Amino acid sequence: MFSLDFYQLLKIHQRIKSPKVKLFGVYLANLFGFRHYSVRVDPALHCNLECRMCYFSDSEWKKKYKGLLTVEEMKGIAKMLFPKALQVVVGCGAEPTIHKNFMTLIEEANAYGVPNVSMVTNGLLLTAEQLERMAQLKLKELIISLHGVNKETYEKMMTKGEHEKFLELMQMLKDLRSKYDYPKVRINYTVNKENLEDLKDFFKVYGSYPIDVIQIRPVMEIGGVYSESIVESQRELYDEIIAEFRSQSEAKNIKFLVNTKDVEYKADNSNSDLISALYWYVSPRIAAQLGLSWVNNNYKDYLKATNWRKLVRESIFSVKKTEKATDRFLKYEWV
Repeated sequence: MFSLDFYQLLKIHQRIKSPKVKLFGVYLANLFGFRHYSVRVDPALHCNLECRMCYFSDSEWKKKYKGLLTVEEMKGIAKMLFPKALQVVVGCGAEPTIHKNFMTLIEEANAYGVPNVSMVTNGLLLTAEQLERMAQLKLKELIISLHGVNKETYEKMMTKGEHEKFLELMQMLKDLRSKYDYPKVRINYTVNKENLEDLKDFFKVYGSYPIDVIQIRPVMEIGGVYSESIVESQRELYDEIIAEFRSQSEAKNIKFLVNTKDVEYKADNSNSDLISALYWYVSPRIAAQLGLSWVNNNYKDYLKATNWRKLVRESIFSVKKTEKATDRFLKYEWV
């Protein structure tokens, strides 16, 4: 079946200016049974790193938020949510490869014909065998977190990480690309006051590796021990670096996503209701919060438990904008 990929959809999203028109389209897709949402699954609420900008750097947070999905639960989630999903993302804030059976979610998404399947990871636990299995399953995209280009900055920002292991990962992906077209590789770089200068060396260090998409995203306050955004005196440097990235990305045919318009995340996000409707998050804690069983309930039960259709209708016809955590999402431009 014909289906657009995530980046084609992003372009359409940016061209349609009215959030309510987009939201109405999503509502109709739900009513008529078309694929229309993204399922973001954390199979484990754990991480092998303690990146300074992340809540996993907070010892109290780690004590409170933890858990694992069973294989049976993962298969139940797939049966319930994957048939109508336009996208499945394995990993959403936690590290999926901590779970020894994380590949189950990719296999299930493949079995249910989800057209856009990706995984978010720091990549340091991945093996060559796992990467090859992903390629065989045609995982669309491997989204790799990177918060420092050079060894010193990488290991400072990504506490417990080893830069040499990251370079080994990139070499494994380079070797894999000689045999398979997938997965495509996306680098997510969270830029802050201390790692901005590192970006000058990005293509010198990583230019020989297969990178298909780069996203540069200013740091958000999400509960980590560090949230020092780039300061006003660095804005000119930031703009210069972004201009150079744009030029280099075009030359290398790399898609480039960046936030230049709202670096401090102060502006309202007119698409927050749309994002809430599209992104369906699942973790070891969600079933209990919704009063559901991933094994025994179904898709209609999920819609009822989340009150999805009622909330979307209210968003379409409401004249007031409600504040949501998603106010900071999709804060990047396609350049």
